Amino acid sequence: MQQRLVEQGALLWPWLEHASRMAKDVDAALKAVITEHGGVDAEAYVAKMSKDKGYLRDVY
Repeated sequence: MQQRLVEQGALLWPWLEHASRMAKDVDAALKAVITEHGGVDAEAYVAKMSKDKGYLRDVY
């Protein structure tokens, strides 16, 4: 994942400039992916990831 961030840095930078809503929006997008592609309850899945230290929602 880190390598992709570096590779796509020019596309990523404009998003980072407007990051005031990023934590909330990224969290919502992650939950949408979990629901659509994982077919599981996204709220429960993210809660377990957080509990297991696999997900930390950052605040910008």
